[in-house]
This record gives sequence, structure tokens and C-alpha cells, in this order.
Amino acid sequence: AMAACAAARGETVLVGSHRTRSWREQYELIAAGLQRRVRMVAAGSAWLRERISDAAFLDETSLWDQLYDLSKLRRLLPAYREEVDLAAALVQTAASALERGELGDPELALEARRLAAAWENWRADQSVSITTG
Repeated sequence: AMAACAAARGETVLVGSHRTRSWREQYELIAAGLQRRVRMVAAGSAWLRERISDAAFLDETSLWDQLYDLSKLRRLLPAYREEVDLAAALVQTAASALERGELGDPELALEARRLAAAWENWRADQSVSITTG
């Protein structure tokens, strides 16, 4: 479609989804599609920064937490519509990675599990101190 649009010729355009989704929604979609349970933990960044072994990692992952500006795409090709079901594509990509044994960085997975357990313990301690305080 871009090739057929004279106004877009020679332009670099970010092609993406018009639908915004949170990371939580992404993970929930993938887990449901794979028929797996996922334990979600949403800890505050200040709490994480105090406990994470590599604070630069938090800064790096935050780079992915953004919305992309598709206004140029809309201006040059207003008729653009997504042809791929993003939810289905996410599940298919995750399933393919699992089949190939691509389970991610083991050190990162260990750090994530450690932080999740620490967060749950911290929250439990907070609720105990509130109720007995």
C-alpha cells in the first residue's frame, strides 16, 4: 500500500498498531492464548530501584514503555489499516519461541522471580504492620 502512494515515496514511516495496549494486557493476551497462568507483579519504580541489582536495567526497559507517533503514517496514507490481528500474532510469536526453547535470559528470569517474591513479602509486611500498627 505504501508503494502505491506517491506522497509516501522516499519517506521513512513507522508502521504500527493504532491500538494501544499496556504491558499487562500484552502478557495477559499471551498467557490466555497459550493457555498458561501468569503471575503479574506491579511494583513501584522507587521500590524496584532500591532493590534491583542493576538499576540501569530499569532505565533500559523503561525505553519500551512508550506510545509511538503514527501521525506521519496517517497523513501520508490515511487509508492504512492493520491486516494482522496483533493479539494472535503475539501468541503465535510466544508459542514459536517456546517451541524453539527460547525462554529468555536465565539471569533476568531469576532476578524477576527474586524481585516478585521480595515485593510480595514487602506487601505482606506492610499489611501486617497496618493491621497490627
